[in-house]
Amino acid sequence: MLMYHLALNMVDFVKDEGFLIAMIILCISTVFNGNSSLIKMLFSRRKQIEEELPFVALMVASSDRDPIMLLYSLKNSNFPLFKEEVKRWEELRNLGYGPLEAITESLKKHPSLLFKEFIRLCMDVHKGIIRREVVMNFVIRNYEKMLTTIETYLPNVISLIPTLIITVPAMMLSAVMLMGVTPKAMIIISLITSSLAILIALHFYTWIGMGVGYGVVIAEKKKILPLLLPLTMLPFLRLWRIKWVDEIIGLPLLSLPIAICIWHKIKEISIDVEEWMRALRRATEYSKLTGVPFAIALIRITREINVSSKTLKEFSLLAELSLNRALLISMRRAESTMIKRLIEAIRFLIMFSRESTPIERFMEYMDRVLRLRDEIVARLKALRPILLISLMIYSAILFLSLQTLERLSFISSTEPLTISVPQVHVLSSIRVDVITQLEDGVRFLILISSISLALSNALIEDSTFWAMFKYLPIYTSTPLLVYEILRRIVPITFGGG
Repeated sequence: MLMYHLALNMVDFVKDEGFLIAMIILCISTVFNGNSSLIKMLFSRRKQIEEELPFVALMVASSDRDPIMLLYSLKNSNFPLFKEEVKRWEELRNLGYGPLEAITESLKKHPSLLFKEFIRLCMDVHKGIIRREVVMNFVIRNYEKMLTTIETYLPNVISLIPTLIITVPAMMLSAVMLMGVTPKAMIIISLITSSLAILIALHFYTWIGMGVGYGVVIAEKKKILPLLLPLTMLPFLRLWRIKWVDEIIGLPLLSLPIAICIWHKIKEISIDVEEWMRALRRATEYSKLTGVPFAIALIRITREINVSSKTLKEFSLLAELSLNRALLISMRRAESTMIKRLIEAIRFLIMFSRESTPIERFMEYMDRVLRLRDEIVARLKALRPILLISLMIYSAILFLSLQTLERLSFISSTEPLTISVPQVHVLSSIRVDVITQLEDGVRFLILISSISLALSNALIEDSTFWAMFKYLPIYTSTPLLVYEILRRIVPITFGGG
């Protein structure tokens, strides 16, 4: 009998805490398994190849080598998606297709329209129909188009996601008053609307196209795992019903170590990008002035300048022994996909030419792309304050909804209304324990909505799942603090007060 009751309690616990447990399992599985279902969902074949595309396209536009030969040489590169495409082309060539026919046949089933357009431009350059500059203009044009589209549609996204979240309290109150739904049904309604908000953010993220975010890559997962372990305590805190520790301090405090770590890594990545670009610019200038090959100029410049970038420091130490090996090691240890792709593009251009002209062109094009990227990120940052304000309003409306429900329940139990009012039966049947369950459910709703909006913000602004942890403390603490402050300021109406 004791085991039966224990099993029932565990079932109720899993039902109540299912969302948080699922989030923790997803986080840990993502750390251990780079090919998890979440990663596959967020990074489809189309999305990944469009993030690699700007670097390969600028390589084609900058290099003096034939573009088709350059694309086929990517089978030995560290652009994973382009590497897979080249393997498909070579498989078709083994079946009797020519170099161009194999590419054309492979394009028929490819999901990315941008990739198809880029490959057709490369084929036209190969045939002598257009100049290489058209490929560069293709990249710039698509970033400009992305910027224009974001300026047009981001206000709609900014209004749609908070609207979905803020409408939940009105739905909850009307459902409880008119239909008498249970607190668990109310939580299901919130889960659906929060899921819709995340799906909209995912769609916006995958639709943006060519890579905008730095792309955080956790190279040393053993170091990041201990920072995730505190989050596993959260379900047990809820099981013990330590509400203040759980909701006001718990999640923000337990997620603070991983948030600081991710914030620090994103800061390091931005410094890496700036310092690599500065070193490459100075190396091209040095090569032009002295006439030495670009590879030697890069080695000398990185040895002379003071840098804080770990990858650049490591490169300067290893470059004298072997430039290619130094670039490969720096690329593998970099914790940003943008840095990895930048180093790989430079490595290939050095392999194709000893002169600095291709690198100089590449840097000129890359500067234009990064300026456009910074403008896009600046527009996307407008989303953050809107979401935070929406969460605060959401928390206040939930509190006022509960207060209204308690007032109506108290009135209906002390001053019975006429039978003609349809709500009287439902309102008079709302008991104290149901109100308490609703209050617990409301706090849980705020947590669900906070986590979903933190993930939405991370995907849209930073283009990486890991950035969710950076936003988690502020997104969870702000609305819950607003709720608790209102709870202490506004007099409780239930119970005859």
